[in-house]
Formats: sequence, C-alpha cells, structure tokens
Amino acid sequence: MTCTRRHLWIALAAAVVALGVAFAGWLSHRFTSEGWARTQADLLESERLVQEIRRYRDRPAQVRREGMPPATLIRLLEDAAKNSGLNRMQLDRVWPQPPQRLNDPAYARHATQLILREVTLEQAVSFLHR
Repeated sequence: MTCTRRHLWIALAAAVVALGVAFAGWLSHRFTSEGWARTQADLLESERLVQEIRRYRDRPAQVRREGMPPATLIRLLEDAAKNSGLNRMQLDRVWPQPPQRLNDPAYARHATQLILREVTLEQAVSFLHR
C-alpha cells in the first residue's frame, strides 16, 4: 500500500469517526430531558387524537330535523346569484323540497329546485359553485 493510499484510508476513517461523534452528539441533544418530554407530550396528544377520530368515524353526524328555513335558503341563493353576475329576474323560482330520509336514518337529503332564465354557461357554473 502506498503512502498516498494509506493517508486516504486514514482520512476516510477519521471522517467516519467524526461523523459518528457528530451523530452521537445530535442524538444526545435531541433526547435531553426537555426534548424527551416534548416527544412524550406529542405522542400522548397523537394517541388522544387517534381515539377521537375512531370515536367519530364510527358514529355518523346527526342532521337537524328541520333543515334550513326557506327564507334563509332563498337569501343565500339570491346572494350567490348576485355574486355570479345574475340579476333577480334570472333567478326565476326557488322551491325548497321537504327533507327525504336516506337509507340510514341519520342522513337526510335537502333538495331544492330552481329555475334560471337566460343565463350563460359561465354564470350557471359560477352560481352552482357558490
């Protein structure tokens, strides 16, 4: 082995040792009592959130039986129409339908029929998006 190769191997070994010492220092700093306590608190909070997600995942949200009052629904639709560039005459009629229970009694569909007059495709898409 030549002198240059030996120096290269020694330098490489020294670099590996230096990296090992730096990594050990990082680990000891990372897991000091303060860092460890913060890690434990994060773990406990994560476990609490997992339990909460499981509790809600298995239980469907209960809907209000009365639904949205028709006056509120009409006002929201008129605001959406105005924000979409429609005037009051283009939103011709609004018929809120009574809620219909779906297969699961916890869910209800609240349908609304409406008539739009002389609107562009852009206005209709904008209105429906709102």
